Amino acid sequence: MIRASTNDYTLNIGVGTDPWVERGTIADFLCSGDTERRNLAHAKDICPKAEFIRLDAHFLPFKRQVFDKVAILEVLEHLDDDKKCVEEINRVLKESGQITLSVPIDNIINHLSFFNYLKHKRHYLIAQISKLLIQNGFRMEEIKVSGGIWDLISEFIYLVLKHLFRSSYREPNFLRKRVEMEYENLPVRNQTRGRIILLNARKVASLGTCLGI
Repeated sequence: MIRASTNDYTLNIGVGTDPWVERGTIADFLCSGDTERRNLAHAKDICPKAEFIRLDAHFLPFKRQVFDKVAILEVLEHLDDDKKCVEEINRVLKESGQITLSVPIDNIINHLSFFNYLKHKRHYLIAQISKLLIQNGFRMEEIKVSGGIWDLISEFIYLVLKHLFRSSYREPNFLRKRVEMEYENLPVRNQTRGRIILLNARKVASLGTCLGI
């Protein structure tokens, strides 16, 4: 879903504990932000050429129209004000810039993930996250639903081993393959079986820009 080219200036909001955006980026210009210094330090080891900054997603410390693309994955559900964050992303994106976003689906599978459910302030349906973006100056381009019950099982095993037995977890091959299939093969709008909404949206040019103002 993240289609950054080498010349794009990309912002990643929310590095987290597993900096896979930094690990897989092809962009020559990547700026990654997080609230936690240890997450930034870990990501810096993975991708030393990127810029790293502590930031609050509600108040992005950048001028207007700086970035070609913004990635914000598994972040909105943690924020006090998701609308304010989307407004800020629109502000720092260039005209026709792209946002790549993922959020948890509001369904029974995610409710069963009690550990994550307690950490989240909200979950979303496709209509809700689409409305949030459209009302704040974006045009929807691509929507995908991913994950499922096997992903939930793998997560549960990981959490039990980590928090109860202080043990590391290496996902068995048969389970990993089933999780991968859930992330590849679900129907686009199957909100009952999936766990994650993945989407791309494009910033709509303002009236002033269209008129050359």
